[in-house]
Amino acid sequence: MNTFGTVAVTLVAATLTVTSAYAATVAVGGTGSTGAGGFVLTSGDPIVDINHRLYYQGATDPASNWVWDADDMSGSLSLTFSFDFDLTGYDADSAEINGVWGADNYGTMKLNGNEIAVLTEHSISSFNNLHSFSITEDSFFNEGTNTLTFDIVNEWDIEQNVAAFRASLTVMADEVAGGVLASFQSRGGSPAPVPLPASVLMLGAALAGLGLARRRRHT
Repeated sequence: MNTFGTVAVTLVAATLTVTSAYAATVAVGGTGSTGAGGFVLTSGDPIVDINHRLYYQGATDPASNWVWDADDMSGSLSLTFSFDFDLTGYDADSAEINGVWGADNYGTMKLNGNEIAVLTEHSISSFNNLHSFSITEDSFFNEGTNTLTFDIVNEWDIEQNVAAFRASLTVMADEVAGGVLASFQSRGGSPAPVPLPASVLMLGAALAGLGLARRRRHT
């Protein structure tokens, strides 16, 4: 095949292998007044920053801080913190959440009522470092609104009457545009092909045809 024909075929091959972008960030969250936000108490009470020298002091991404109920500084309550996000316009089967959390003393994490992780050990290990988590189970995600909850139980001790919770997370999923995924079909899957304009395909075919005709004339 001559150079012209080779270029034409290469053009067609290149247009047929165009792929789309990677998964998009749906939401980010982080507890604390200087955190990424998004967390609320299901009781509706205000949240306040709280700290203790034994608590993990390192930074997180997204940013977060230790918090508790502003009306319960004695730490005598068991609280539920929640984080809502909306997957409308995204492929719920491709969604995933990655983050870290810690609690003083116990905690149970749930996504839409499905238990994800627990902190059960009554020791400083629950709060002198943060614990990583990842949620990828397709059936746990809803197409629309989703709620991640953290039930935090403080084992109250009058000699150390303090309680706290900290979390930082990122939600990601493939975007859906016009019923077609605009990014990876699923975690670890092949990239979703982008539909090509008819004009591009016609141009490629025409160029290939011209190259073939020129070759025949020179035979």
